[in-house]
Amino acid sequence: MVDLPTGPKEPHSTILSLEEEAVIVAFRRHTLLPLDDCLYALQPTIPHLTRSSLHRCLQRHGISRLPEVEGDKEPKKKFKSYPIGYFHIDIAEVQTAEGKPYLFVAIDRTSKFAFAELYTKAGKMNAAQFLRNLVAAVSAPCGRGHQHSCKVLKETRTLILLGGNLPVEGRYEAC
Repeated sequence: MVDLPTGPKEPHSTILSLEEEAVIVAFRRHTLLPLDDCLYALQPTIPHLTRSSLHRCLQRHGISRLPEVEGDKEPKKKFKSYPIGYFHIDIAEVQTAEGKPYLFVAIDRTSKFAFAELYTKAGKMNAAQFLRNLVAAVSAPCGRGHQHSCKVLKETRTLILLGGNLPVEGRYEAC
């Protein structure tokens, strides 16, 4: 004899919208960052996000635990070492009930600082605005008064052209 489960038949968040949940899931799947790093990176985009609501969202979608690295798989190649301030930039399409917004993500490979923004289109203007916002976010003085430089490692040709007066170095890689 087994008791019937209690609670809602289809669990959903009372705090997060479907679009916000889709952003969280896409960000976690794309970056594979630990819970606290995801929280830190997503809070500027989703201000009301708490650690517990993030964890519950990841549990609902079956990605609360990061995948185990098995010996059966080919060992992952390590990234080349870069000084702090070099960013890997990617764009991921997020599927939600409201449509398909685009998640722009920049991750500093050394410090694991992540910057993410959601846009309705992945066009030139949004890409340029994302780069400006990234530079503004990382150019703020840190604790000792130094400023980070923004050098971008992987981006599309469009982003390289739009760099203009931004301190950008680019390398195009086909995925």
